[in-house]
Amino acid sequence: MQDAEQKDSINVKGCVPQFEKWLQDNLTLVAGIFIGVALLQIFGICLAQNLVSDIEAVQASWVPPPPSLSSMHRPPPHAGSKKAGAYYA
Repeated sequence: MQDAEQKDSINVKGCVPQFEKWLQDNLTLVAGIFIGVALLQIFGICLAQNLVSDIEAVQASWVPPPPSLSSMHRPPPHAGSKKAGAYYA
């Protein structure tokens, strides 16, 4: 009698075959989750690419000041600053 009770409580099947059986039984659920995650990843990539192109467009519109005037835009150092040689921004 004790042997029969032990056979009921001992798992004689391996983990891999049990997982494969569960995966086959729930294939539509697993596939749906994978497709949903993949679509979210693709959406994130598209948003990132859009952000990169917007940044590049803004950078392309920047015009650097002429070299002769760039030194004139810098204010003189502030005498009372805690940092030596600090400039106003």
